Amino acid sequence: MKRVQNTKKKRRTKYWVRLTVFDNAVTAEASLENTWSKYYSNYSEIERKVYYRCRKSKLRGLQCSAGIYLLYHAASDQVSVYKTEYDHDHHGGKVRGIDQSVKKCIEDLFNDGITKPKQVIDALQTRTLELPSFVQIKNFLVQIKQKKFGSCIISLGELEQWCEQNVNIPTDENKYFAVSYKIVYSDDEAENDHEDEEDAD
Repeated sequence: MKRVQNTKKKRRTKYWVRLTVFDNAVTAEASLENTWSKYYSNYSEIERKVYYRCRKSKLRGLQCSAGIYLLYHAASDQVSVYKTEYDHDHHGGKVRGIDQSVKKCIEDLFNDGITKPKQVIDALQTRTLELPSFVQIKNFLVQIKQKKFGSCIISLGELEQWCEQNVNIPTDENKYFAVSYKIVYSDDEAENDHEDEEDAD
């Protein structure tokens, strides 16, 4: 009888080292920045532990050996930060889409007037950030514009409504208004053409 060999990979024991202690939860959570993502929590009567995983690893894939947890003390507002002895070993695995820190940088650039993909690429190259593709940057800039200014598509009905609301000449000479307007729908054009044909007869 053959003995079946168990090839299941043995899980490494994690050893945790305390990094620092914060006076409150807000500053402790802010220190994690965009490197870590909440994984799971453990509760007890005297403390609460919230574990974070490396964002560079996929949630349902092989996890990076590096990890962090926050220890919330029940007796005080202090929060201790613990980290594994292991360093990051995700082998350059990429997170799908643009990294959050890069998104924040692109938004800041957009607010400073840098709104073209090539301009953004040039600006990102001067920083120590992972450079997204041209298409990713272009698509994200579209998202920022829609979020900031709304959709760039307007219907004839919306245009007509805007004109109706802005026909009166304002007292403020710097305020916009509609001098004159005429909205022609395709059905109206067809009716007018039909009337012209009848008049010709």
